[in-house]
Amino acid sequence: LDRINMVDGVDSNTYVKILEEDVFNHSQYIYVYSTKGEVIVLPIGASALDFAFKVDSVSATRINKLLINGLECKFGSKLKNGCIVGVKYSPKVTIKEEWLESANSNYTKMKIKEYLEI
Repeated sequence: LDRINMVDGVDSNTYVKILEEDVFNHSQYIYVYSTKGEVIVLPIGASALDFAFKVDSVSATRINKLLINGLECKFGSKLKNGCIVGVKYSPKVTIKEEWLESANSNYTKMKIKEYLEI
């Protein structure tokens, strides 16, 4: 029964609250593209790190580099409509607490804290 009430490893009430904050605190969204051409919808103010966690929160724990329009960028770089965002992974990289400073969406912050167990 507990598994039914869990979403992404978080109880469903907490998950809904976090997503509502992201939705209701942003009156608009931006539309960015993955390097495969997929459209990803993010709240205004989202960072390249937020993109990575939205696309694949498990793989995002191994981010080596983030790219915006083919150029390497900082994890906290803000995205704009139409950006093409790429993510490079490495098995040698592990999630770090300082990534929280680059996260702008509540979902990304929640996932980082979950993986770090803080």
